[in-house]
Amino acid sequence: MNVQNRIKEFIKHKKLTITAFEVSIGVSNGYINSMRKSFSNDKFNFIVEIYSDINPEWLLTGKGEMLREKQYIIPEEQNNVVNEPNEYGGSDILKDRIKLQEDTIKFLREQVADLKIKLENEVAEKKLLADIKNFN
Repeated sequence: MNVQNRIKEFIKHKKLTITAFEVSIGVSNGYINSMRKSFSNDKFNFIVEIYSDINPEWLLTGKGEMLREKQYIIPEEQNNVVNEPNEYGGSDILKDRIKLQEDTIKFLREQVADLKIKLENEVAEKKLLADIKNFN
């Protein structure tokens, strides 16, 4: 099983769509399906950071279990984990992820609204054509 298949297996385990996973890690639509061998270190690091339950060794090599053993965060330490920057930028990355997801949701809502208008126009046009046909 290659890296692409392992990622797909993880996505399925998380009950996500490939597109939702791609959005969550900030890659373009179709990135996962176009993978040939592996991905860059920054993508790997980001996946492991966003999906902290994935076992990095399994993701890269297929060795071990897909998921890490459960790790517990002591509540008073939780603020430090979220707010202190780490080597990847810390909470700024999470804020960027949230912003990206909010932008994606906004875009998709706009797309849905546009499609609804298009559908309403097509229905009205078909009704008008039917009325004209019945009139003749």
